[in-house]
Amino acid sequence: MEQVKSLVDGEWKVLSGRRIPKVNPASGEVIHEVRAATSSELRSAVASSRKAFDEWRKTAVERRTGILKELSRLLSERMDEVSRIITLENGKPVLESNMEVMGAQMYADYYANEADRLLEGDVRTVDFPQPGNYEFRTVLEPLGVVAVIAPWNWPLLIPFQTILPAVLAGDTVVFKPSSSTPMVGQKVVELLVDAGLPRGVLNLVQGDGRVGNWLVRSDVDTVVFVGGTDSGRQIAVNCARGLKRVVLELGGSDPFIVLNDAHIEEAINGAIYGRFFSTGQTCVSAKRILVQREVFDEFVSKFSERASALRVGDGLDPSTDVGPLISGSQRLRVMNAVRQAVSKGAKLECGGTIPKALSKGFFYSPTVLTNVNLSMKVMSEEIFGPVAPVVPFKDEVEATRIANSTRYGLGASIWTSNLDKALEISREIKSGIVWVNDVAVTFPHAPWGGVKESGLGRHSSKYGLLELVNIRQICINRIREPKRMWWLPYGGAQ
Repeated sequence: MEQVKSLVDGEWKVLSGRRIPKVNPASGEVIHEVRAATSSELRSAVASSRKAFDEWRKTAVERRTGILKELSRLLSERMDEVSRIITLENGKPVLESNMEVMGAQMYADYYANEADRLLEGDVRTVDFPQPGNYEFRTVLEPLGVVAVIAPWNWPLLIPFQTILPAVLAGDTVVFKPSSSTPMVGQKVVELLVDAGLPRGVLNLVQGDGRVGNWLVRSDVDTVVFVGGTDSGRQIAVNCARGLKRVVLELGGSDPFIVLNDAHIEEAINGAIYGRFFSTGQTCVSAKRILVQREVFDEFVSKFSERASALRVGDGLDPSTDVGPLISGSQRLRVMNAVRQAVSKGAKLECGGTIPKALSKGFFYSPTVLTNVNLSMKVMSEEIFGPVAPVVPFKDEVEATRIANSTRYGLGASIWTSNLDKALEISREIKSGIVWVNDVAVTFPHAPWGGVKESGLGRHSSKYGLLELVNIRQICINRIREPKRMWWLPYGGAQ
């Protein structure tokens, strides 16, 4: 059986911790095995990144951007290979895997091409106590060793969202991918090493949550975590003990708000994509679909019809629209949430079953529910699966109230032909991201992150890079005098 590797201090190796088999979610068969890091192996990886930091932080920006440009070329060259591995481990349709690789390439291009602007500080003059007296320089300096703990649902793109700005800024990284997508994690590091990243700048440790917990408590300067809210809360507590910086992108239950003046066909198609891409296993997606009463019946009828027509199957089949869930336990959680909703009075418009022709793997039919309320998990919790609750609302006030009724605040989507109305509603919704007449689209140019229990800090853009640097103030007195008016002694004696 193929063994997934880790990279510790420039050496590829199979670690010596417990064995974790990796199952193909489309077949239920074990496809390879990963060995978790031991505590001593983890300490070696962190020490390697700590040692490499002294040299890497002094490396010219031109060299760092050259590596990112080569990474972009390699992503294009190896797209088919990497996409296939994403689909084998994650299950998503290969077209979506291709889009993930292209997204990673976009991040590499952005940070390579925008490096000078992103890393530029500023200079300000303060006229006190006389004109031109003080000059303040703001300088962005590397932070140190960054721990990156990534999830399985976007196993290539999400690590690059942090690793790329970190190494651009002069930081070093210890990366732990999900144990559900270990080979994709290996490919992330292989690509960067092949692009020219020096020894020790990026270390890879494989393993489960125990390894992640050790990494958070280790000698790192900051932790960037994308995953569940409960895990993120514990990471924040552990980082607080060591006064470490932490960036968290956690769960979401995004509202998808359709007003009666929306282009209804566009909104329905947007909802189909927004709820069912990646088999619904995405933090930002159309988790709760809110439709104004005047167009509710039409929306539900057409939406359910199109959801039923989606082709469920192995992601390697190019005709597949919806792949399997990541695991049997994840499918069971989704099924139980749907059963609970139906038992409490929800109406099953379509789906709610395991496709008969797909007895192997972890498949579940796209599911649409109406007559739902906040007592049901499909409305109050994050359902990581292809389940769409659809709720009618009277007016914008009620839509906003429903949108804000959960503990999450990651994304939201508003569909209307009235831009002023959309912007007004967006100001009332408690979320980190709002899309108008679109859903779940992301670019490296814009900040990404949530509020409430959806996280802390931001990814992407200059705002994401600022999470990974020290902001230093340098104050220069330009006008030299023997004494300042605020210096001692106050009585005027020299």
